[in-house]
Amino acid sequence: MKKKKFVIYFDGHQDYTIFNITSSQPDFRIAYLLNKHLGLQLQRDENMLVKKSSNSDPQQFSFFSYTRDMRTTYYLIHDLSDQEPLIKNFFLLIHGFLIELEQNELVTTINKIPEILSVNQLNLIDKQSIRKSQNKSTELLNLILTELEYHILTIAKQKNETKIQLKQTDRERNKRLRSE
Repeated sequence: MKKKKFVIYFDGHQDYTIFNITSSQPDFRIAYLLNKHLGLQLQRDENMLVKKSSNSDPQQFSFFSYTRDMRTTYYLIHDLSDQEPLIKNFFLLIHGFLIELEQNELVTTINKIPEILSVNQLNLIDKQSIRKSQNKSTELLNLILTELEYHILTIAKQKNETKIQLKQTDRERNKRLRSE
């Protein structure tokens, strides 16, 4: 009996605008430069874990995020296990709608930053245009996008748990103050 191979294609990443940024600077410096030149407020969150395959160890990615006006969220992601320390690749993911003019202005502004070597917009939807050399990074990016939602939910859950603990601590402190 011939085995059937099923290939799962997930096209749920179409509402992301994705840029590949190349630089020799560390991740915190790139976040600072993007904040300064683009008017963002990227903040570092807990590192994101991405598994390339089911039997491999997860890779750590630095994770910076910023939400602008509740409809556009920016993520800066960098592979911490990257073996090429001189040139580093970053992904700037923008969740939400950006018109083409905004995208062009973003690329122009980032290209003007002296510490950034290059910035390119990536398109995951048009599979025909993907060259074999880009296929590896495209697969990695698909894995990152798949893990991103889970990571965001985990961070939100941790922040809510912290708020609940702080509220309980405040209530206990208020009760002690009232009883004294």
